[in-house]
Amino acid sequence: MARDGVLLVGSPLLERVKECENPECSLLFLDDSQARRRRWCSMDRCGNLAKIAGYRSRSRAAVTE
Repeated sequence: MARDGVLLVGSPLLERVKECENPECSLLFLDDSQARRRRWCSMDRCGNLAKIAGYRSRSRAAVTE
């Protein structure tokens, strides 16, 4: 793992390393998506939680209107 980290620092892939946007997660990940717009370390982990929270927030807002 250390060797891979050293190789990554010296490569153009370094600019594709991002930190997960979940404030409670500190994982780094390599954004290998085509558009380079990935936001979460994983959809199974933080992405799913963020999407559920957004859905619930929108649902609550629609009920109060």
